[in-house]
Amino acid sequence: MPLHPSLRAKYRLQTDRDAAIAENLFATARQPGWNISEATIDRVLSYYGVVLVPLFDAGRISTADAALGLLAEFASQQGIDEKEQQDLADWYMGMARHLETHAGEPPVLSQPSRVALQAELAELEKKARADQVWYWGSKEAQMRMYELLALLEGGEENSPAAKRVEAADQNSRMALIENMMGDPRSDYWRGSESSILQEEYAQLVDQSQPAADTSDAT
Repeated sequence: MPLHPSLRAKYRLQTDRDAAIAENLFATARQPGWNISEATIDRVLSYYGVVLVPLFDAGRISTADAALGLLAEFASQQGIDEKEQQDLADWYMGMARHLETHAGEPPVLSQPSRVALQAELAELEKKARADQVWYWGSKEAQMRMYELLALLEGGEENSPAAKRVEAADQNSRMALIENMMGDPRSDYWRGSESSILQEEYAQLVDQSQPAADTSDAT
């Protein structure tokens, strides 16, 4: 299932391959026994898209071990606890081994049954209605809602329900960033994430524009 467009823009994931790797991290973190929080995933994917991918593309790093070393150093600097750091390392090395033995193709995620998807969607909708602050503050929850609706409508990411969720999520994210823009002391204007937020907002604006009519006038 493709990564939600707003998250793909936020993490500067330019290729389907990079987006699939990010989606695998989200899916892995949802599995029992893994201790990787949403906040940690957000920080790691921001680092991955902004730092690691350009280093690979420029040939400045070329091995999984080199990338893992940088990722571990970043995680330590961010104060991520040791258990999460170990789970991140285990996930990364597992992903690296898979890519090496499968011609660079990320693993295909298996999907639960339709009954399980419906149950998960019902529970997520219940939580979203009960705590809207939590839902609109959680990009992972919004992305999962988008995924579940798409999967239940035939597995198409462009299904009507998924499109409605995507539009609502994009509008919500744009409104949040616009509120930050009104404060000159906010992360939008200052700090290490300012350029990321500014680029994300520009991409969200582009995505919100209606497609141009290229048909010939008669």
